[in-house]
Amino acid sequence: MQPQYSASAPAPAYSQPLPPAAKSGAGLKILFVVLGVLAIIGMLFAGLVWYGWHKVKQTAASNGIDLNGITETQRGPARRLNACDLISKDEISQIVGIPIDRVEGGRPGVKSTCTFYSSAAPDQSVNAAGEAIRKLQESKGNTPEDQQKAMAELGKVVRGFSGSQANGFVVSIETDSDNAKGTMAAVKIAMLAMTGGMVDKTKENEMKMLREDIKGVGDEAIMGPLASLFVFRKGNVAVTIDGRALTGGRDMQIAIGKRIADRL
Repeated sequence: MQPQYSASAPAPAYSQPLPPAAKSGAGLKILFVVLGVLAIIGMLFAGLVWYGWHKVKQTAASNGIDLNGITETQRGPARRLNACDLISKDEISQIVGIPIDRVEGGRPGVKSTCTFYSSAAPDQSVNAAGEAIRKLQESKGNTPEDQQKAMAELGKVVRGFSGSQANGFVVSIETDSDNAKGTMAAVKIAMLAMTGGMVDKTKENEMKMLREDIKGVGDEAIMGPLASLFVFRKGNVAVTIDGRALTGGRDMQIAIGKRIADRL
């Protein structure tokens, strides 16, 4: 007898194999590991930032800088100044010894900038650098006074080369009446970073070439590296003088600073 098959009998069903559950679990584990690593990196980074800020505060405090008190509380709106109103191009010309051809900037605000240019500036810079190099070559003394003079001449060489390539740039003046104490603190911290946060009394002349506190200009004033930057504060206004192209360096910047301070 041949077996009888019913036409209505269901055909054998074959199901597709399901992906192993283990693979899905492994993916989740990898995701959690990645998230965990990122969290650890984030905590390490936060710790490094905290440690760095703690060391900055320690170094600043040991040098008389109170970072907790640098944010000023304004009583009323901040002063809106026009940097070009604080010193004229004729006064700049008188101080630097060359005619000023062009002045840029001068928009009033809590931050304002005024920049002075002269077509005679490149030649003056080249001549000053050449004269400074000659004096350095002739210098033979090794006393502290001789070393101080040599460092001053080195500053003239650097500023001379800078001015010769600055397309007539003479000097730039920037005012900040929004957070003057914060500006001064930032400059002091930058100077501390350059000197390693310590002052070596045996190398006082070299230290002055990196940072020198200046008396008689505003409430506080600092001369920066190689007399190429001068920053001072009077009341709630900070003034930054970019003198990297000034052949007269320190003396010229102090003279400009005093004129400005008298008008604040």
